[in-house]
Amino acid sequence: MALLRENRTAWQGIRLKPRVMRPVRELDTSCHVLGSDRSRRARLPIFVGPAGVHSLCDGGRAGGGELSTARVAAEHGVVMSESVHATQPLEAVASACETAPGRWFQVYLLKDRAVTADLVRRALASGYTNSRLLTLLSVSGFLYYIYNEVAFLALAEVAPVTHAVTNT
Repeated sequence: MALLRENRTAWQGIRLKPRVMRPVRELDTSCHVLGSDRSRRARLPIFVGPAGVHSLCDGGRAGGGELSTARVAAEHGVVMSESVHATQPLEAVASACETAPGRWFQVYLLKDRAVTADLVRRALASGYTNSRLLTLLSVSGFLYYIYNEVAFLALAEVAPVTHAVTNT
């Protein structure tokens, strides 16, 4: 309940300023999104979320799955975020969205810490500019993302984790 209360309080602090009767002939929605490549602006203030197993959606065809998603993200100028549960290799997805304004990687702290560290190294080598290291804790049927200081310390020598979702 505390998280719900905090979320409601945060949303109450946001005010949108309507702008009516304004010229829209040269509307510009481009921006930099949370650590995306500063030399490239995203066309829209959104990113493709890190959902895994895309190949299940297209029948597992060659060149499909996350590769298709990455190509579309690049074509439309939005940031691509890849899940550790992807069905395509990090390097192939990075290549497919090379012109996207940013590439992010979401990784869970795996039981084998060496595998987690290797995934982060591969992501950095492939040009992923943001890593999200997440751990999940199941409580009463709800999943809470928690900040795991030990996990970050374990990977501190590999690469800095740029953003964390903290709901404790």
